[in-house]
Amino acid sequence: MVSGAASPSPSSAATSSSAGFRSAGRSRRSNRPGPDHETPLGSYDTRQSHTAKDVLAFFKLIDLHVAKDLEIHVVLDNLSAHKAPPVAEWLAHPKRARWHLHFTPTSSSWLNLVEGWFSLLTKKRLQRGVFNSIDALTEAIELWTEHWNDDPKPFIWTKTAEAILTKQRRARAAVTASANSATHH
Repeated sequence: MVSGAASPSPSSAATSSSAGFRSAGRSRRSNRPGPDHETPLGSYDTRQSHTAKDVLAFFKLIDLHVAKDLEIHVVLDNLSAHKAPPVAEWLAHPKRARWHLHFTPTSSSWLNLVEGWFSLLTKKRLQRGVFNSIDALTEAIELWTEHWNDDPKPFIWTKTAEAILTKQRRARAAVTASANSATHH
């Protein structure tokens, strides 16, 4: 499923937080019915913001709809809303011991596989689109997401961890060398 959806397995549930989460029923911005799924985690609610309040509402929605015997793992970037006091306080409660947050390292958003999905959305739908309003843009994103979810394709690493880390080390060394040569005349 697309970002913001939990997928339970025998021992855990996984999700990825993004600019919005999905909830049941009709889209807040249109009268079109949302996808017909069993739980609010299967349909959508597009947000114009991504605040701590939004993150907390998303987490509470997941907590409500994921079986209590499952662990919940969430992959997040380092946005301050993900670490805000209301979110941290809610997660600190003993009832949330099943929650595990995994933050991608700074400057490593490419590690979060949902970024590949956002790249496809941008290239295949948004770059060539003309949107005269936020509602038109939201409608386009929601329609593209519905089509994607009709036949989702998993994102799978094609390189070994060692190959990825070697490339990352080379890139970091090149950036460091460039920065050093630019500052040392």
